Amino acid sequence: MINKLLSLDEIARNPAMLAAQPAHEIAETRIAAHAAAAALDAAHGAAVGEHGANPAAQAEPGWLTVTETEAAYPVKRRFLFDNRHDLPFIRNVSRKTILVNERGLLRWLALRK
Repeated sequence: MINKLLSLDEIARNPAMLAAQPAHEIAETRIAAHAAAAALDAAHGAAVGEHGANPAAQAEPGWLTVTETEAAYPVKRRFLFDNRHDLPFIRNVSRKTILVNERGLLRWLALRK
């Protein structure tokens, strides 16, 4: 039997619905929830002015350059650029420059373990 993935709204309204879902669909829902949380964290930080007035500034708190990310975490430069449109914690500043939200990256890495 094929069950549809539950939306976050459905889960919030009736958490007991998860009991009928297969384990792999629950895992997919968790991935979607973490991605949404990372995107919300990044959007909230930008909305409250946490990152300053210049969106391309390299020294923004909470945002790392690709070089800093590669040095501090087990993520390759090529992976970040190849997946920049799919990962919500990456901000595309220009064709050759992206910034990585550290909080979102840490959530994503914790989920991948």
